[in-house]
Amino acid sequence: QHLQDRHFAMESNIGEDIFDARNVLGRAIVDAHTSMSDQYNNMLDQLQTKFCEIYQGEGGICTDFIGPLEEHQEHIPLVLHWPEDQPTVVERLQQIQDSLSH
Repeated sequence: QHLQDRHFAMESNIGEDIFDARNVLGRAIVDAHTSMSDQYNNMLDQLQTKFCEIYQGEGGICTDFIGPLEEHQEHIPLVLHWPEDQPTVVERLQQIQDSLSH
């Protein structure tokens, strides 16, 4: 009987250890996913901010998004307006490249 009790106790301890390990791993996966999402959102925010600064510096208008996101849309869209009488950023870059190559 004593051997059976020890065997049962070992099974219980192993079961608890497996359960605890699964919980720790589950939390680690969730924490890693959250951290990656936070980093991605921070990077996207910085990119949008810098892009708007460049766009506004060239005469464009960068508008904040207002309203709910579309279904399955994960990111806030970047809305840019460019004056019709001004060359686009791509056209400006082409002008710069052309002037440097002459």
